[in-house]
Amino acid sequence: MSVITLLYGQCGNQISEAFFSNIYDDIYNSKKDCDYNTQSLNKWFHLTKKNKLEPRAILIDTETKTAPKKKNATYQFKNLVIKSCGGSANNWAFGYSEQSKLLISEVLESTRKELEKSDVVSSFLNVFSASGGTGSGVGSCVTECLKNEFSNKIITNVVVLPYASGELVVQSYNSLLTLAKIYSINDAIIVFENDRLHYNCVNSLSIKDVTFDDINNLIARQLLSIYQPLNDAQAPELLTKLCEDSSRKFLQIRSAPLSKMDCASNWKSLLTSISRQSRFDFQQKSLHGVHLKPKSLSTAMVCRGVHKPAEKELKPFTDSNFSETVNLYHQRRKIFNLENSLTVVSNMDDSWSVADKKKLLMALQKCGTNNIAEVQKYLPDKTITEIRQAFEKYSRLASNKMNQHEKLREEDSAINLWIKIVKKTHEKSNGVVDVIPRVLKYIALFEKRPVDKDVNLRDCYMALSEMSNGMVSKNLNPTTNYFFFENLARLALQIKKDNSTDKNKFVREIKDLDQILKPQGVKTYNRKRKRANVILNPLNVPDELLKANGKSSV
Repeated sequence: MSVITLLYGQCGNQISEAFFSNIYDDIYNSKKDCDYNTQSLNKWFHLTKKNKLEPRAILIDTETKTAPKKKNATYQFKNLVIKSCGGSANNWAFGYSEQSKLLISEVLESTRKELEKSDVVSSFLNVFSASGGTGSGVGSCVTECLKNEFSNKIITNVVVLPYASGELVVQSYNSLLTLAKIYSINDAIIVFENDRLHYNCVNSLSIKDVTFDDINNLIARQLLSIYQPLNDAQAPELLTKLCEDSSRKFLQIRSAPLSKMDCASNWKSLLTSISRQSRFDFQQKSLHGVHLKPKSLSTAMVCRGVHKPAEKELKPFTDSNFSETVNLYHQRRKIFNLENSLTVVSNMDDSWSVADKKKLLMALQKCGTNNIAEVQKYLPDKTITEIRQAFEKYSRLASNKMNQHEKLREEDSAINLWIKIVKKTHEKSNGVVDVIPRVLKYIALFEKRPVDKDVNLRDCYMALSEMSNGMVSKNLNPTTNYFFFENLARLALQIKKDNSTDKNKFVREIKDLDQILKPQGVKTYNRKRKRANVILNPLNVPDELLKANGKSSV
């Protein structure tokens, strides 16, 4: 699946150079793995007719000075929405309300062109700084328009927060307005802090004079540590799974080793290296007197290396992380020629601990859900508003879980009913067993044409073939899965209800599948009889799904 990257302002354009150069190095200069390289290449690049690489990216800015000046011999950016508008005056409101009007139509048109070039696009990745005007203002506006235009795509924003002692007086206001605007629009928000990145460059990479190039390279590598192909998941789904709670969308990335010079290679030393990066939080606590709780709502661990870490090797981290859920993902192929690498993505939550949630549950059982004032007596450090919000949040999550289980039960019943029907049809087929599954594929999939482009019909065919032999399908993407089971349930009920229809009689008696693969209502002219012959189509196979010669297009 492809990812379309949109990079805004000076910060985004500078990160783009480090981001795609690291991708290219990982594909061509690291250990060769055909499947991994193909997946990565299709995800980030488009191959032109001249066999040249074009990043699936759109560079956006209101000043021409940030445009890539040096041409890369290996790939070249083609989608540049960069106009000389005089910048956005480091003002979020000016960028959002005024400058975005000059760029939005061209940005959306470039996005549509990128979608047309790609087979399947899973998500949009927006990268910008929150301190300026173009990245924060124009980025917020474009993100909002993308959500309205492509509501079925996952939208992830990468927001770079400025130095605490920055040069801009209004950087705090810009950052606050940016985060407030995109919070309800995004599926996940990955936050990078310049102060934290600077700390890691000095203490982990031993860089004395830290530049923005060093920080951008660190951001690029940490993003790619989760976005490069994995064996058992896709990065957008991984991130949205961490943000199942719609009121907690801020994610933090920590990875190790940060460079080849780091001697850490085994999993235990990598975990120690990641834990040391948390010293920055304690420094902030002592500096500003802020109380920080070292826990997270949910955590994902991405391990890259030949050998998957054992559970006992990760147990010290999982026990000390105070996380409700820790999901482990693994990729055998090395990244950046590192022997082993480990990345931890956390959804930080400093409001409710596990003990507080247990107290809330006990209080609700005793006092009921309508008497929040009495519930507060069991939680004196929480306000009534916090208790009410927590109750609504966990009620919503519980309801979603129940709906998911209910849907799975419905899908299981549809599978079992389908297998019974196929076996029953096989018994009655009398010598045309090999034809029946092929006919049923057309009945199931072509009576209802998928509207969503993310529906993969090829996967549906494979799943139906497996089910025809009594096996259960797997490895379908969510959109295909929904379309597939919706059609299965509808078809199974229809065949069960109308068991003696002409359609089923036709299926049982047919000897050659080519008889039904002719377009409905197509007229052929008979020169001898001087009249048109109308070819019947009992299964109503749509014309656009068939080739001109009357054979299957699949």
